[in-house]
Amino acid sequence: MTASGFLFCLVALWLLAPAIAFAQGAPTVSAISPSSGPQTGGTSVTITGIGFTGATAVAFGSTPASFTVMADTEIAATAPAGTGTVDVTVTTSAGTSATNATDHYTYVVPSGPTATQAIASTTLTVGHAATSFTPVTGSGGTGSLTYSVSPALPSGVIMSPSTGAIGGTPTVASVATTYTVTVTDANGATAAETFSLTVNGGVTISTTTLPAATAGVPYTQAITATGGTGSYTFTITSGSLPNGLTLAPSGVLSGTPTGAGSPSFTVTATDSADSTGSRAYTLSVDASPPGAPTIGTATAGNTQATVIFTAPASNGGSTITAYTVTSSPGGITAAGSTSPITVTGLTNGTAYTFTVTATNGIGTGTASASSNSVTPTAQQAATTTTLTSSPDPSLTGQTVTLTATVMPVSPATGTPTGMVTF
Repeated sequence: MTASGFLFCLVALWLLAPAIAFAQGAPTVSAISPSSGPQTGGTSVTITGIGFTGATAVAFGSTPASFTVMADTEIAATAPAGTGTVDVTVTTSAGTSATNATDHYTYVVPSGPTATQAIASTTLTVGHAATSFTPVTGSGGTGSLTYSVSPALPSGVIMSPSTGAIGGTPTVASVATTYTVTVTDANGATAAETFSLTVNGGVTISTTTLPAATAGVPYTQAITATGGTGSYTFTITSGSLPNGLTLAPSGVLSGTPTGAGSPSFTVTATDSADSTGSRAYTLSVDASPPGAPTIGTATAGNTQATVIFTAPASNGGSTITAYTVTSSPGGITAAGSTSPITVTGLTNGTAYTFTVTATNGIGTGTASASSNSVTPTAQQAATTTTLTSSPDPSLTGQTVTLTATVMPVSPATGTPTGMVTF
C-alpha cells in the first residue's frame, strides 16, 4: 500500500467511526401496543424500536417480562402483573434502552362487580322447605363471581357461593334480620347489597278444644292458628263434622246440628307458603227438645175439633215420642203420636184456636203457631115421623084421633124436639 492509500484508509475510518458506534449502541423503544392492560398482567404487548437483536431482557418497570425478539425492530412480550404507569425497557449487550414518553405502559384497575338487590325481604317458615330465591345478583367484574353472606343465615338455610341462591329448610325461628351479600370477582374486587329475612315458627292451630253444641240450636265457633307465613286456609282433612255444621276456609265452624253425638275430625291450617299445621277435635252435640211443629188446618165437629200438623224440622237429636194439641181458650189438650189429633170436650158455639208441641226423650219443645179459628156446633140428627089414627078403621062421621110419632135415625140418640104440622 502506498502512503497515500494508507492515509485514505485512516481518513475513512475516522469518518465512519460515529456510525459504527451508533450501530453498536443501546436499543431504543419508540412505541408500545397496547399501552395499557389489567393489573393481573398477561396482556400480549408489541414493542417497536431499534437495536433489539440479541436482546437479553425486557422489563415493565422493574419487573422482568417474558419476550420473543421478532426482528431488530420488534419484540413480542407478555406484560407481568403490576400497578400504575411504568417504562418498558429492552436490554442488549450494548445496554438498556433509555426511558421516554413512548415506552409507557399503564396498568388499569379493572372495574369490579356490581351487586343488585333483587328481593328486598322475604319470609320463610320453620320446617317448610324454602323455594330457592336469589336476593342479590352480581354482574360485571373479572372472571367468575362468588357470593358470601353476613351474618350467618338461620340454621338450615344455605346460600350457594357460586350463584347466590338461597334454599334449605329452616329449623329455628328468626326475627326480621338484615343480611349483607358480598359479590367478589376473580381479582378480589367486591360489591355488596342487603336483604331482610324472617323465619316464622311452624303453623300451629291455637284453638285447643271446641265447646259443646246442642242439636237444633245454631252454633258458631272460630278456629284460629299462629305461626307460618301470611293468611291461613282451614280444611277438614279426616273424619267428618256433625250433620248440619260446615267449616269455612276462614276457620269459622257454623250451622245448626241436626242430631246428637260426638263425632271426631281433624282440622288442617295451610299458610300462604303451603306450610301446614293440624289438630284433632271431638265435638259433643247434646240432644235438646224438638223444634216447633208446623201447624196445619183445624176442622170443627160437635164438641170437638181435628187438628192437622207436620213434624218439626229438628227432633233435637232424639226421637219424638208424642205430640200434644192444646186449645185456646180452655187449655183442653189431646195427645197422639202423629197427625192428625182430635181434641174433644169442647163447648159448641165457642171459637177455638190450637197449638201443637212435640216431645222427645229430653223434653217438650216450643209450641207451633196458632191454627185457624173454628167453632164446634151440634149437628141436626135425622128423624122419622109415623102418623097413626084411632079408631082405625073409623066410621063416617066418627071422631078420629091422629097421633104423630117422631124418632131419631140411628146412630143418633135423644129425644127430638120441634113441631109436626099436618
